[in-house]
Amino acid sequence: MPTHGDNTWSRFLIEGVVIVVSILLAFGIDAWWGQHQDRVAEGEAIDQLAEDFRANGLRLDTLRETHEAALDAAYEILARAGMGGQPKSTARTGEVVYVSLRAWSYDPVLGGINSLIQSGRLGLLRNDSLRVAIAGWPDIVGDLSGDEWLETTNTFEKLGPYLIARGSMFDALRAGGKMTRLDASPGSDLGYLLSDSTFLQMMSWRVNGLESILLEVETVDQSIVRILRLLGSN
Repeated sequence: MPTHGDNTWSRFLIEGVVIVVSILLAFGIDAWWGQHQDRVAEGEAIDQLAEDFRANGLRLDTLRETHEAALDAAYEILARAGMGGQPKSTARTGEVVYVSLRAWSYDPVLGGINSLIQSGRLGLLRNDSLRVAIAGWPDIVGDLSGDEWLETTNTFEKLGPYLIARGSMFDALRAGGKMTRLDASPGSDLGYLLSDSTFLQMMSWRVNGLESILLEVETVDQSIVRILRLLGSN
């Protein structure tokens, strides 16, 4: 027959078990709630990243079209000067020169990415491949921006001033429709530039620069496609 002491120890044991279970249950609930909050935050981050990268893809498409048009125009100038290939455009030389000088820079949406990286919450993304791709994105864009900066510097600090010194920039802008109020006089067609060795050398450099930029554009495009695919798999 159990003694009073046995009952006391049994009660203490039961109460101890209840306390331990309660503590473990509380920790479990806290852990579950923390994981739930992380998953909600991850889902919101993924939605924002997907929106940002879809926009980045559209912006890159527009940028590619502009750079390709400038490259085609540069090729056309060299072809008309007898420096390779056959002329393909029927546009006036002034119009072609204007298009060859157009320079845009990539301006990606970085809100979602910067928010994750700067807040130290990149670890919310459980997909290792996605996390690595997102972390490396700024460097990939930086390579493109670097090439664009070099080419813009070449265009506006060398080619542009040379055309201004020759009195050709005015006619190039007018040919491109940027001085319509002054179009009462047709101006020069800039055909004389096709025999200007300095201009043609600069245009050859322009071709090299644009080709390099378009290679970087392709790298960025591949990265966007990969990241969107990874985002869709989560």
